[in-house]
Amino acid sequence: MKLKDLKIGTLLILGFAIMFLFVILLGVVSYKQSDRLQQQTDNIYNHPLKTRRALSNLKVDVLTIRVGLRDLILAKDDSEKQDAIKLMETSSANVHLQFDILYDSYLGPREDIDDAEEAFTSWNVDREECVKLVRSGEIEKAEKAIVSTGKVSELRNILLVKIKKMDNFSVRKADMIFGNSVQLRNSLKQQLIYIVVTILLLMLIISYLLVQNIRKPIKELASAVQIFQDGNMSIRSLHDSKNEFGVLSKAFNSMLESIQVNIDLSQRATELSQIMLIEEDP
Repeated sequence: MKLKDLKIGTLLILGFAIMFLFVILLGVVSYKQSDRLQQQTDNIYNHPLKTRRALSNLKVDVLTIRVGLRDLILAKDDSEKQDAIKLMETSSANVHLQFDILYDSYLGPREDIDDAEEAFTSWNVDREECVKLVRSGEIEKAEKAIVSTGKVSELRNILLVKIKKMDNFSVRKADMIFGNSVQLRNSLKQQLIYIVVTILLLMLIISYLLVQNIRKPIKELASAVQIFQDGNMSIRSLHDSKNEFGVLSKAFNSMLESIQVNIDLSQRATELSQIMLIEEDP
């Protein structure tokens, strides 16, 4: 069936249905784009933000344990020693918690975390030996172990190097994720612009076709009426379709034919009357 044969109501319903589908399409595309942006946001939060927060807390805990060990060596009574030991134990427990977070969120090689945890274990073993030395009264040996050239300090520095390695990876990963997010945003923005422009063009085309299919037959009928009023009795509407305009066009042509027939009959009757009057005149 041709477009011009569709009824006016069907044309309007079809036009609005197509526009409604375009609106739905735009909504679906926008939803998917928002979902992709949300995924990027989740990636940024889980790594590197979550990872770097854990690494920062890890470094703070290592520093706190170091301070606690110094406080233990410098403690003047048992109360201060107990406070220093408690501080180190709390920080040590928190270190294990940070490693659990890293295992869950760190996107780099798992070996990086294993190496750092192994370095912490080695440092923690020597740190506990220092605690035993202090408790047994061997303060000088404990002091030698924690100086910059001592074994405990060297193991702590190795641990910090391992932490720094993961931190550097997190920074690079953050830059990469941010760059991908910018590219994704620009890509989604361009796609949305293309889709909106395409939908607007299609809506304009559909609106134009709908208007033309309604305006053209009305214009043809109006033109035929005007020509008929100007005296051209032979004019007829040339519009041919199966919708309301086709029915109207046929009815209009039928009306014109009836009017023309009546006019012809009237003219013939007038001519006949005139002939009869002439014949009756003596």
